[in-house]
Amino acid sequence: MVWKNRRFMVLIALAILYLPSLQGTTKDNIHYVDSILWTRLNDMKIKGNSVFCSFANGLVILDIARKESPQMVSKLYLGGGSGIDLIRNHALIAAGDQGLKIVDIADPKKPILKNTLPTPGKASKVVVNNYYAYVAGGTAGMQIFNIRMLS
Repeated sequence: MVWKNRRFMVLIALAILYLPSLQGTTKDNIHYVDSILWTRLNDMKIKGNSVFCSFANGLVILDIARKESPQMVSKLYLGGGSGIDLIRNHALIAAGDQGLKIVDIADPKKPILKNTLPTPGKASKVVVNNYYAYVAGGTAGMQIFNIRMLS
């Protein structure tokens, strides 16, 4: 019985000494840094030192020049936002019932809604490939838009 108690006490002592060094890290030395945007962030894309985020109500742009401390640059309410992709100076945002939103992001401090393209279903994801935007529309399938004019 004494041996079992000693073994248990040794395990507890090791846990007390060793576990705090593992908190928030992994064997590859990856660890949590910070968080921002505590509201239904759905998708994001990075371009340079900017992160373009689609959230429940639209677009948020963050500056990540200081990697461990992102800063809010601007916010644009669009009535929805689930998926996002970028082409040159534009963000394309799948905005649910609102369709596909095209936002000019040439000046990240002042994003401008340029166009809204209706979709038959709820636009939930958008992927840009060359001059085409492919939009997932739930039960309405996939819609394809020629976006050559954005180049």
